[in-house]
Amino acid sequence: MQDMKIFDTHAHLGLIDEDPISQVIVAREAMVKNVVGIVNICNNLKDFRPLYDNLSIARNVYFSVGISPTEVTHTHSKWEDEIHMLAQLNKVIAIGETGLDRKYGNKDLQVEFFIRHLEIAEKIRYPIIIHNRDVGKEILEVLRETKPTIPIILHCYSEDWNYAQKILEIFPRAYFSFTGSVTYKTAKKLQEAAMHIPEENLLVESECPFMIPSLLKGKRNKPGYLHYTIEHIAALRESDKESIAEVLFNNACKVFGVTPSS
Repeated sequence: MQDMKIFDTHAHLGLIDEDPISQVIVAREAMVKNVVGIVNICNNLKDFRPLYDNLSIARNVYFSVGISPTEVTHTHSKWEDEIHMLAQLNKVIAIGETGLDRKYGNKDLQVEFFIRHLEIAEKIRYPIIIHNRDVGKEILEVLRETKPTIPIILHCYSEDWNYAQKILEIFPRAYFSFTGSVTYKTAKKLQEAAMHIPEENLLVESECPFMIPSLLKGKRNKPGYLHYTIEHIAALRESDKESIAEVLFNNACKVFGVTPSS
């Protein structure tokens, strides 16, 4: 555990606690648990700059910029220009999250924003982080239409192994990011996917404060709990946690183009 390095590819530190000092403390506590890299996600542009100004002092925190599909009706007409501008900031390493959500948000706008986020990511050559809530078929249709050449990250992966194979047939540079949901006994299809997806396409994330690993059910999730998810994935793949942690860390460094130090 001491030499293990963990890269949390998707965290909402601003949702763990509204207090700026507490947010930095959570990031620093994660360092003690070997989480040397965290990609902080903002669901809207309004929240991005305050969180960036606060959390950029934490050396293990990086940023992605975008508008979640749940927030597409809560922005302004110049949002693309703002994303382009914010993407130039130090430690911003990805575009998103974007994508589609069956439960929340305007469906037509979601598709439009998803495509335009893909165009931005293509232009600046950043990986894109994709949100999918019960719309796997529609996500695949958009990706087939737009044919992105940048790495795509299917965050909080919730589909099965068959779906992953369909994605990999078209996008061999796709990444599948697993959360604490893979640790639950009822998640059989998700566990099958975690077992069979090639190791070079695997990532791990906290999705904090959500998706808590089963052993901690009832708590609010934090990046520091990510080692429970890694241990479970290692067991599913009949490997040791140190080896899987190294694979996951190296994959994250590759897709984001950074190498955090402990």
